[in-house]
Amino acid sequence: MSSSIRIRSCSHCGEQGHNIRTCPIMNNEERQRRNDQRLVRTQRRQQLIQNNLRGDKKQKVRIENPNTYPVCVFWRFNVQSDPPPHWNMFSIVIPEFGGVTNLTFSRHHDLKVVPLEEINSDNPTNIDSMFEVCILNGPNFFDNTPQIDSSQYVDEINYCYMIEKKEYIPRIDPLTMWKNASLKSMYLLKELIRLGADNNDTYGMILDLIQDIKLPDFTEMDKEIAGVPSTFTNLT
Repeated sequence: MSSSIRIRSCSHCGEQGHNIRTCPIMNNEERQRRNDQRLVRTQRRQQLIQNNLRGDKKQKVRIENPNTYPVCVFWRFNVQSDPPPHWNMFSIVIPEFGGVTNLTFSRHHDLKVVPLEEINSDNPTNIDSMFEVCILNGPNFFDNTPQIDSSQYVDEINYCYMIEKKEYIPRIDPLTMWKNASLKSMYLLKELIRLGADNNDTYGMILDLIQDIKLPDFTEMDKEIAGVPSTFTNLT
């Protein structure tokens, strides 16, 4: 049985002993044209790889809060700019002691988790100065977090994340304490009316006076912080 060694020929001139990259008869213009074509093919391959990066499109992530305080989550685009991108707040509060919620984001976002007590309005602007529970960088999260079997969840979750546990002692000023007490008291009194207590001859005379109580302006976030139902309650 005999074997032979195949000698490759140059794909440009057809001669043996060299290849297209070292072809002696190829002029500089032709060589540059072929280099440009090779560069375009390389860029296309890199683009295809980039387009298939995990989390390139928005994914649904199940987030659990193991802390002893409820938290809010902010998001922004993770691009380099001056000034940095604006933080936006998800309209959801994640309860304490294992509360969970589902958030949708991609590798093009960063998330910042802060205690609910740090929020001072429905649209806060002092996010950078708030107590930071943790920061999620989009590329790091999707590159290092294993994807889960979504069939085990009703909502077709793609990823799960446990918020970092961190001790936090809220700084509550006296005015906020009075606001919380007022909102909670008013809520409880209105609940008594909803349950029919104002139909009682004795209680009704007192509960009728509630309509004369005028509270100062307050926000939905104020209600949530005071521990009464708001638009942020039980949203998923």
